[in-house]
Amino acid sequence: MGGGTTSLIKNLPAYLNVSARNGVFKHLEKEGRYVALPDTAVELEGTLGDADAKILHSEFLEAFRQLIEKLPTQQRIIFKMRFEEDLSSQEIADRLQLSPKTVRNQLGKALTTLRTSLMLFYAVMLYYQPK
Repeated sequence: MGGGTTSLIKNLPAYLNVSARNGVFKHLEKEGRYVALPDTAVELEGTLGDADAKILHSEFLEAFRQLIEKLPTQQRIIFKMRFEEDLSSQEIADRLQLSPKTVRNQLGKALTTLRTSLMLFYAVMLYYQPK
C-alpha cells in the first residue's frame, strides 16, 4: 500500500473484484485493446441462469480461499486477523508483537498478491462469458 493514508475495506470481495477489474482494464488499455464493458456482476446476473451465477460465485470464492492459504505465513495470519477478525493494524501489531508499519506492509503485500492473482481469474471469467 503506497502513499500516506489507508482506508478501511468494508467489503473485501467487492474491493478485490473492482481492483481486479480495473487492473484488467488498465492492461487492456495499455495494449490498445480496451473496449468499454458493462459491469460484469450485473451482466452475469442478467445473462446467466441463477445456478450458473452461483457456480461462478462459489468457484471464485474457492479460488480466493486457496489464494489466501498460499500467502506466506505472516501475510496470511495478518490478512485473516484484519478481514476475518476485523482487527485494526494496531491491534494486530500488539497481538503479534510487530510494529504497526510491518503489519501495514505485510497486509499491502498480501493484497497486492491477491489482486494480481485474481486479475487473471477475472480476465478468464470475462473472456468466457456468453455473447
